[in-house]
Formats: sequence, C-alpha cells, structure tokens
Amino acid sequence: MTSFPLYNSALPESFPRRMPAALLLAVAMLLPFGPSLAAQAAEPLVPPVAEKRPKVLDKFGDKRVDDYFWLREKDNPEVIAYLEAENKYSQAVMKPLEGFRESLYKEMLARIKETDESVPYVRHGYWYYTRQVEGLQYPIYCRRKGSMEAPEEILLGGQPAMRFRAPVAHDGITNQDQCSAAI
Repeated sequence: MTSFPLYNSALPESFPRRMPAALLLAVAMLLPFGPSLAAQAAEPLVPPVAEKRPKVLDKFGDKRVDDYFWLREKDNPEVIAYLEAENKYSQAVMKPLEGFRESLYKEMLARIKETDESVPYVRHGYWYYTRQVEGLQYPIYCRRKGSMEAPEEILLGGQPAMRFRAPVAHDGITNQDQCSAAI
C-alpha cells in the first residue's frame, strides 16, 4: 500500500506545509463580506488623519504633550469637518457589511426576550423589581408595598427624560427633599 504525501515535497523546508483548518474556515467566512479586489483598486479609501497641534499640559509639575487637544473644541469648524470626514470614511468602509449587520441585529433581537421582569426582592417592607418593556431602551425600576398585589410605584422610568415618580430609597434612607430637588 502506497501512502501519498499531503504536501508537495519539492517545496523548501521553511515553507509551511499545511494551513490550519481554523484559518481556512475564518478566511472562507470573511470572503463573501469583503469588497472585491477590483472594487478596492477602483476607489482607494484613505482614512482622514487629524492634524497634530501639540499642547503642553502641566499638572503637579508633570508635563505631557497632547497632540490632539484641539479636537475638544466642539464648535470649531475644523473639528466638525474632521469628524464628518471620519464618519464618511467609516460609512464607506462598512458599506459592504450593511446587509449582514442588519440581519445580525435582527437575529440578536429575535433571541432576546424584550418584555421581561426581574425576580422581586423584599427590602424594608417593599418588593423591588425591574421591568423591561419592548421598545424602551432602559428598564423601569419599580416597587410595591407589602406584597406583589399592591399598586405599583415607579421609582425610575424606562427613558432618561422620565422623572422620578416616588422618592428613591437608598440603603434604607428616603430623602424626599433630594428627590424633589432633582425634578
């Protein structure tokens, strides 16, 4: 019985004989999503490069140089133009993945239970729990006095713009004045 080599024995000794299966699988998975070589050659994408403007920062006798400190100026037209160029570049680079990104997002949403409640726990005579409602980005923090059949009090709503509905208890101390001042 003759055995056949899995590689060309005429190759130099330093040449890798086999490609790991994991590497082949990774390359095969990424090929359909990447832009074609012809598309890359047709329009080379060049990322925007921020100009270096050194600024020396001195704190407690320690000096450091921040070349990009000027990017903190949010109203500066140059900063706005640079950020728009970065956004345009990132959109162009990610364009081949648009369909994949959307299908991945839908698949993740399909696996997440969007309307859900946490397990309630008792503290100082109240049952505390959180609710996640479909369509809201943040959970709703709630409590009920005495039992889970009591009326629900919303401590903190599901959207950042919502206000406190009831005083918030922190470590057993309820401070009505602080809650009123926050509204």
